Formats: sequence, C-alpha cells, structure tokens
Amino acid sequence: MAERFPTIEDMVAIPQLHSVCVSDDGRHLAYVQTTADWDENTFRNHVWIYEAGSGNRYALTTGDDESSNPSWSPDSRHLAYTSPTGDGDDKKDQIYVRGADGGQGVRVSHALEGVGGFTWLPDGRGFIFAATPPETEEMKKRKEIYGDFEYVDTEYRRTCLYFLELKKGLEKTNEPYTAPKDMREADSNADKDGSDGDKEKRDESAVQLTDGKKLHVLGFDVSPDGGKVVFTATPSPNLEDRDQARLYLLDIATREVKDLGIDRLGWAAPLFSPDGARVCYSRSTGEAIWLNNQTLEVLNLATGETARPAS
Repeated sequence: MAERFPTIEDMVAIPQLHSVCVSDDGRHLAYVQTTADWDENTFRNHVWIYEAGSGNRYALTTGDDESSNPSWSPDSRHLAYTSPTGDGDDKKDQIYVRGADGGQGVRVSHALEGVGGFTWLPDGRGFIFAATPPETEEMKKRKEIYGDFEYVDTEYRRTCLYFLELKKGLEKTNEPYTAPKDMREADSNADKDGSDGDKEKRDESAVQLTDGKKLHVLGFDVSPDGGKVVFTATPSPNLEDRDQARLYLLDIATREVKDLGIDRLGWAAPLFSPDGARVCYSRSTGEAIWLNNQTLEVLNLATGETARPAS
C-alpha cells in the first residue's frame, strides 16, 4: 500500500474539540466540536455532552443551528450555552439553558446586540454577561439620513456588563405566549414596520451594570459570594488602547466601580480566589505588553499587596 500523506482538505476536515466544561458533580462533560461545512464554505460549532456514567455522547445542536460556550450551573443541574438567534445575517448570540438530563434548550437572554462572554452567579439564580449596548436614538436617526456614518475615534459603543436574572429571562421568553392577543399583534406589527418599540423592550430583563462611557470591558469573573465582579477594561475598543488595560472591581448591588491600580495587563481574564479575598491575573513583565513576556500576579484586595507566584 502506497504511503499517503494528509492533504490540506484532510487537515481541515479533522474535528477540533475545545471549550471543555465539567459539571461539579462529575456526571457530565460539555465541550464544543468544530467541524468543516464544505457546502457552505464555513466552520460549524456544536456543543456536545458526554455522560460519565453511560459513556454516551450527543450533540445539542446540528447543521446551521449552532451552539458554543457551554457552562454548567453551580448545582450541576443545568447547562447554559450560547446560540446564534435571529433571521438571516442578523443573528446574535443569546444564552440558552437546558436540563442536565435532557430536554430542549430555552432562550433566557434578549440582548439587542447579542451576548459576549457570560458566567453563572454562584447561587445559580442568573448570569453576569458582557454585551455591546444598542445604538442611541441619535445614532439611529443619523443612520436613517446619512447611512452608516460615524465619528471615527470619538463615538464608541463600549462593551458593558449586565446582570440577568434567570427567572426574568424566562418570563421574557414566554411573554409572547402569555400576553393578550391584541398585545401580541401589536408587537408583531411593530417588527414588520421596522419600528423599535418591541425591540427596545427585549433588553429589560437584564440590568446594565457599567455605563460604557469610559470603560470597554474585556474579561471578567464573579466573586464566590456573588456580590462583586472583577474585570479588565480599556478606554475604547481600539486595538491601540489595549496596552492601557487596567483592573477594576464592580459592586453589583451599588454598581460602583473601583480602579484597583493594576496596569500592563495580559490577555487572560482575571480570576477570583476561592475565598474571594484575592484576584489573579496576567501582567506584562515590562513596560509594553506587546514585546514582553506575561507572568501571573495575585492582588490581595484587603491590603493592595501583589505577589508573583510564577516568578
């Protein structure tokens, strides 16, 4: 048999496994499998579930109905993931939740511009997620007159943090089925004529925690008690501002943001310690983040002292 070397097509066709997430009870493992869709000339992402007890595995979605970013609830009873939702090319990632033992995923988020990263609250009652705020009325009116006109480097739509209570998200999803007929018809007509009445309502299930006026959120983590969020942010979404990333602490109840005085941050998202007393993050060992190595650093939130365990 003649020796055969893999072709580029062979290499592209190999499924890629990533975003592995194990439930806390150890019964289930979720991961994303990326495969090539040759007919559509693209890659497809689908969440798969592996059951430790039976050894069975199965996909949550198939075909162009994609899914990604699996995350188990703290009690291991539910799996959250994102899936593109909408019509045509206007699909946005939204959070879906399903039971660990089966059932269809139910949409719980209604972010107008889609959901970026998200994480469960420790008590399982909801999520903290990142998303871009919708366009302002001024932007919409200007677009109607001038098209896709914008002020470069002055008018940013910075990524913000939001709190989504699971109960409210489910109520919003079920609203079309519980509202009176005349209200359902009014919402349907608003969508058809292009008005934003209903679309503006869809984000009421989530509470905006950062205002997006000065900070563009990158990575974040929730404290073990569910009361605070540590996050990295830059002045704008511009790549040239990446070396100005700093570390911040958000109080969810008061929405107060504190600058922790840590700069030269790396690309990894910050993480709370199990007791919530410290924060770990990656930081450049030099003045510029682009040409220097990164190292881990730990900040004591009570004293402000830092240490580098990897040094």
